[in-house]
Amino acid sequence: MLPALHIPGPHLRDAGGGILWTWPGIYAEAILKGTGFRLCIRGPGRVLRLSIDQTTQDFGPLSAEPISIVQDGLSADTHLIRIQMIDPEAHAPCELISCEPLPGGLFLPAPQPRSQHFEFVGDSWTCGFGNRSPDRLDSDCTLAFPALVAKAFQADYALLAISGYGIAKNFGDEPPSPSTLVDRYPTLHDPLYYRRANQVVVLAGENDFSFAPEPSDSLFISRYRELLGKIRARHPQASILLLAVTRPHRAAQLTEAVYQLELADQAKDLQILRLPNLNPEFPFGYLAHPGLAHHRLLADTVIGGLSHKIAVTPRG
Repeated sequence: MLPALHIPGPHLRDAGGGILWTWPGIYAEAILKGTGFRLCIRGPGRVLRLSIDQTTQDFGPLSAEPISIVQDGLSADTHLIRIQMIDPEAHAPCELISCEPLPGGLFLPAPQPRSQHFEFVGDSWTCGFGNRSPDRLDSDCTLAFPALVAKAFQADYALLAISGYGIAKNFGDEPPSPSTLVDRYPTLHDPLYYRRANQVVVLAGENDFSFAPEPSDSLFISRYRELLGKIRARHPQASILLLAVTRPHRAAQLTEAVYQLELADQAKDLQILRLPNLNPEFPFGYLAHPGLAHHRLLADTVIGGLSHKIAVTPRG
């Protein structure tokens, strides 16, 4: 049995009443009045972060078999519970099977959605791949730039990001790849439930041009515009911010070309922002991915690009 939950990201309810999700960083929130609760969850290879008010505890990697986690000894007050997978995985589904109060407690109605909802679409940079260590795959999507941006605006957020995926070509593939980020992005026909965003941020293209052979300009541009069409269908009222990576340079050039073509077709609420180079003096993450300091700089750049129209909450 599950309580009333606030889940801003893509998810499904299965036949047994559980909640399924695959994308990284998806979270579920509930309000408990009581001294503890028990939850049952599974997710092969996934890393669970359980937050109770301001405290956090990580579990994992999880397995395909359900595990039961008991949290007790809380005060008898109300508590905000967040259940979130913090790893960068986007292929292995996790299932929240049940979450029940301990005797004497109860779950209250779900938390109210935050006034802002951001969706971030991208690859390993967006999901924080390897951001905590240069020596091993140690990732925390809550320390990646999207989560930092969302926090600055007190926004709900969802990460529709897949490490290694590109617009027309995935890492290591021959172009075109049979299934890219464009193909994986949910259409209106997908039986997913999630909140419409008022702001979408897209960072993609690095995997397309990391190694030869590269996709043609026309293929990259047409597929990128296809992705924007799918985003607008999902979020018709959203503003869209395109982030242009500085390496490889061709990805930035073609992102700019997409932007100009969209403007020529009377696209509204569309921005482009060029990201700074990754400072080589900052510690890198795994396989030369952005480290924590890089993500902070990326976040500050995006916050600056959006702050003219959305109020920023001062850092606490």
